[in-house]
Amino acid sequence: MGTKNYQNWRKILTETCRAEVGALNPELVSVRLHRQAVEHYQKPEAFVSLTETDKGTLMKEVAPLISLDDKDEAAKRFDNFVYGLLLCELEGLPGLSRAQKQLRNTAAMLEGKATIPQVQTKLPLIREVQTDEFLTSHDLLRFEEMNTEGGHLIFGVKNGPREVVGLENPQAVVSRLTELIKVRIDPTPRYRVREVEIEGKSCVDLEVQDGPAYPYYYVFDGSHTAYVRHGDQSEEATSRELNELILQGMNQTFDALPSSYRVGDVSFTLLAATFKNLKKEEFDLEKDLPSAGLVTDDGQITNGGLLLCDQGVLKQSRIFCTRWKGNYKGSVEEDALDDKEFQGASLITLLQNAEDFVRNNSKNPWSIRGMTREERSDYPYKAVREVLVNALIHRNYQILGSEIHVEVFDDRLEITSPGGMMNGRRVQDMDIRHIPSMRRNQVISDVFSRLGFMERRGSGIDRILNSYVEVAQKPTFYSDSDFFIVTLPNRSVATPAQVSMESVASGAEKKVP
Repeated sequence: MGTKNYQNWRKILTETCRAEVGALNPELVSVRLHRQAVEHYQKPEAFVSLTETDKGTLMKEVAPLISLDDKDEAAKRFDNFVYGLLLCELEGLPGLSRAQKQLRNTAAMLEGKATIPQVQTKLPLIREVQTDEFLTSHDLLRFEEMNTEGGHLIFGVKNGPREVVGLENPQAVVSRLTELIKVRIDPTPRYRVREVEIEGKSCVDLEVQDGPAYPYYYVFDGSHTAYVRHGDQSEEATSRELNELILQGMNQTFDALPSSYRVGDVSFTLLAATFKNLKKEEFDLEKDLPSAGLVTDDGQITNGGLLLCDQGVLKQSRIFCTRWKGNYKGSVEEDALDDKEFQGASLITLLQNAEDFVRNNSKNPWSIRGMTREERSDYPYKAVREVLVNALIHRNYQILGSEIHVEVFDDRLEITSPGGMMNGRRVQDMDIRHIPSMRRNQVISDVFSRLGFMERRGSGIDRILNSYVEVAQKPTFYSDSDFFIVTLPNRSVATPAQVSMESVASGAEKKVP
């Protein structure tokens, strides 16, 4: 690899790697934990001659801090295929001829779609890929060129119906796009803009690649604004949403971040006892706390550890429970028949506290006989447990001063947790039986799964709905950017499923004197 072209390629790769490391925020705890390695690979000389030790350090310590997530699954699969082909070339691995055949077939399929602007601009390369000379030249640079084509915006092509109209002054468009990106977007994303010819007309191709430095801000009049998706609208991100974007960029969750507490500052007696009682297994604190993500390797308690420790250190984990008189919230204190606030304890304790409150404030509570619970109750135990568990593990703990609310009315139970859907959508706009399983707090979710409080396969909503097959009223789900609310009807006052609402109304009219 001594040629000038290969050296230039290597230079681009190493500069890209160093830029990614240099973009890491040194104020983040996760970066500080690997400060020595991060600072070392921010230096140009670190990449002059990489050893096997360097390779191990980059893979183990630095790479996990950098996120290059591509939302396009097809693109990721193609990346994996091409990099596999590169390895076959470099290492002389078996399977090279099979990979070459697959590459040739893919290129032939693309050539058949030459009317697509992005394909049209790459026809020379697509045709070259199908030749014997390309596949036998062992030119890694050409393989790399084939692999680095990202997303494109074509200027000069109308949509619906598609029509190539061209641009009168494509160079002016190139200059304007370059100026706008540099001035309006901060940090500057990775992009390429150039003039191309499509169907004999001049157009402009803007290629934008995913970057690890998000959130990206739109800059105007001295202000920096990031935007997020809320339902079908793009709206300005709040400071909390910015923090979430930063965590996503790090491929991290809030409960995995280290806190200022260390081993010895808190205890996990209840957690160990719960494992022994429910799972009949010993919870070795020295071994299992780090493996569960509750303690870092150097002895710092993570936020997940603070949520599951006996002391319940995080104040925003509290639960407010209220039994209202009637079907509406009262405006005076007397309208609350019962009112409890639970805090300063492990999530395991808080879960039990909330369940007990619902049971104690039900006219027909679930009863326990032996090891089973009788389900002839106002609220099915499985549904209540599922909603409360979801509220505890999926809520947004970065919203300070917030809490879970459990509110019992005569005709329903409402459970409200801080934080909307992670993908910004509204649950009421989605098919409720096909909600994707997304975990905002991976650490505590895994612990609850191990304890049997929840299942990993995301079937909780089905269990909630299935527990109401005998009544006409069904559970409802609502979310916005700040809250997620689940409402469970009181089965004791709900209409039986086999009786229509019209017959109930008719019966009521007959009873009126």
